[in-house]
Amino acid sequence: MNFDIQEVENTLNNIGLSIYKNTDKKEQKSYEDVLEDISKIWSTLNDSQKDNVSCNMTGMHNNIAFESLMQNMKDKNNIGSDK
Repeated sequence: MNFDIQEVENTLNNIGLSIYKNTDKKEQKSYEDVLEDISKIWSTLNDSQKDNVSCNMTGMHNNIAFESLMQNMKDKNNIGSDK
């Protein structure tokens, strides 16, 4: 798979997220931080947005695994909460 960071950046920008820690775009977030950001809004995305994020983050053939990861992260984040 060819990883296109610009495509990932555009995809995340379209859902209100960024791969950068600050607006000066000098320092990128870790992959784990980006995943955490996505997991926080995952349930608010429509199916088309989810597919787009999944495919751009992991490639077309890994999108189901990515969607499972997002669900598991959401479940982990909700442990001990009243949600």
